[in-house]
Amino acid sequence: MSEAREYLIKKGSYFYRPDCAGYTSFKFDAGRYTKERAEQEASVEPWHMEAIHQDDVADSSDPDKFIAALTQERDRLREALEFYANPEIYKPHPHGPAFDRRDLSFHARSALNPVGAS
Repeated sequence: MSEAREYLIKKGSYFYRPDCAGYTSFKFDAGRYTKERAEQEASVEPWHMEAIHQDDVADSSDPDKFIAALTQERDRLREALEFYANPEIYKPHPHGPAFDRRDLSFHARSALNPVGAS
């Protein structure tokens, strides 16, 4: 009978994926290893690697919550960038300059453009 694969290999704040092929932040994506195999791999860099039983890792790495939080943050940043992407806000104002710097809207516009877009 083979030994149960119930251990995760943790390196820093990441877990090894199955077959030691890459890293993931999520427990559900992590590879499962035998205790012996996980400890063997973790011994390579013991100062920041460990073999950890899957039950000792919280299931709070819910991808939907993570993606929702990233989407919300992206939308918040996009809204702020859209304001600064408007060159009109850099024009002189009758009550004095709105900003004490030159037109920097090109920075915001470039951040708003998807990669590779013209």
